[in-house]
Amino acid sequence: MEDARDLGDAYSLHAAEVYRVIRAIVGNQASSEDLTHEAFIKAHQNLHRYDRSRPIRPWLITIAVRLALDHLRRERVRHFITLAAGPRELAPSQLRSIDTRMDIDAALRALAPKERAVVVARHYVGMSYREIGEMLATSPGNAGTLLHRAHARLRIILASDEPPSTKTNRLLIAKTEELIDDD
Repeated sequence: MEDARDLGDAYSLHAAEVYRVIRAIVGNQASSEDLTHEAFIKAHQNLHRYDRSRPIRPWLITIAVRLALDHLRRERVRHFITLAAGPRELAPSQLRSIDTRMDIDAALRALAPKERAVVVARHYVGMSYREIGEMLATSPGNAGTLLHRAHARLRIILASDEPPSTKTNRLLIAKTEELIDDD
């Protein structure tokens, strides 16, 4: 890739996949669209760091996953501040959505951001353990261990007999307690 025109070609080839990866991690359409554009801006700004002897797709996915994880970290802080301010009422449409949608996407959202990123990278993108390890700056073995733990958590979440809204509320409470314990 020699110049911005080549990055434009990469955008044409990989933007949809970059968006799907970010959407699977972030779960919000508007944020995912913004982060997809930001990923390609970052790629353009860091073209000098790109190893032209390697495929561009894993490099772009790595940028996308890191941006999505950073976004979730910022959102987690905002969410924690909102929780500290007190409870808020959910709109009826939100309640119906929570009651009817404890599917794989909801289970993915219940995972820790890094676990979610590993599952998305492996199963949505098809990245190898080596590529996942490089993306997260860890070894392929650690990437495999993280994926195994994420799979175990997904099995527990999806196998639960709790009604979806109860399970979702319990998972939100657990996430909030994790945030409090981290401080």
